[in-house]
Amino acid sequence: MLRTTRTEGHASARRGSSRNGRTWPRIVRIVQESLTNTLKHAGTGTSAEVTLAAEAGEVRIKVADTGTPPGASPAPEPTAQDGGPGHGLVGIRQRAAMYGGTVIAGPRDTGHGRLVDVVLDVPTAPAQSAPEAPGAPLR
Repeated sequence: MLRTTRTEGHASARRGSSRNGRTWPRIVRIVQESLTNTLKHAGTGTSAEVTLAAEAGEVRIKVADTGTPPGASPAPEPTAQDGGPGHGLVGIRQRAAMYGGTVIAGPRDTGHGRLVDVVLDVPTAPAQSAPEAPGAPLR
């Protein structure tokens, strides 16, 4: 999948300030599962945009694809030989539930392609206080 994604697409990323060590692997798995669904159901001719946004106490993950290109055949449904249909959205919903998160998945407003929109509640690190000055009164 990674090879196909690299050759078929373009990736860009901006590093945010909220990368919780326990949350990051789940974020990666949600993105990975969403992109796998795109390749399985829309085929390799589609393109997808992944957006990650972190704000105080929440991370939002959006994966939007353009659907099967005009004139192309949609990807065939997985057969038993392929391992059968997967549990992509089920897994995404389970991971989101671990963080009291929400998942909205369905057709895009544009009428072409699909959108997976996940919001995770992520605890923020406590603010660090400045060290006490020598000789300062105890509080």
